[in-house]
Amino acid sequence: MTRVRPACLLASAALIAMLAGCGSTTASAATVAGHDISRHDLNRDLDAISKNKALRSDPRIQLASTPKGTLNAAISASWLTVLVRQVVIDREFDRRHLHVTAADRATARTNLEQQQFTPEVFRAFPTPFQNRIVDQEARIEVLLRSFLAGAQSQDAANAAGQRFQAAIETALRQGRVRVDPRYGTPQFGAQGFQVAPPAAPNVREKPGTTTTTGSSAIPGG
Repeated sequence: MTRVRPACLLASAALIAMLAGCGSTTASAATVAGHDISRHDLNRDLDAISKNKALRSDPRIQLASTPKGTLNAAISASWLTVLVRQVVIDREFDRRHLHVTAADRATARTNLEQQQFTPEVFRAFPTPFQNRIVDQEARIEVLLRSFLAGAQSQDAANAAGQRFQAAIETALRQGRVRVDPRYGTPQFGAQGFQVAPPAAPNVREKPGTTTTTGSSAIPGG
């Protein structure tokens, strides 16, 4: 039987290609629905991403435009977006008393290796990071499946997918997302919730000089 899947679904791992970290002195990088995303946890993930040599050599990701061991603000804001969304996904997952099986994790890992990264890139991440994003992906897939239950056509699946996205966006709005401004600003727009990276500081040019502001932001996926 062909698996019916909503066309509107934005896979969380697709956002993983747009991640990153900047320094902060506060304990929390973001807060949503009373849950803190610690700066420690964010930087732990960003460190795993920045040190992935296979990822840096992938021309689709363009991490090579940043100095070794660092990530730009656009990438860091995008990964923080992933973590903020995961908080409300996990809350809805728990509210529905759902469970992840070993088969769900195996499917999630395959999706990450084959659809979001490459096997080489995925396997170059540290094992704890692999396990975390596999679990995140599996919980998203299981939650989505609960919305898709009973859908017998692509139109029905698309409608269920839209309800899934709407439920997440509503939870984010009600969760009163707060973000350390050094990481970015929470925004709700046509593309849904995102953490917009902080604006680059204005630079006053000295007479007779020319300056340019390069951007290493990764195109949205």
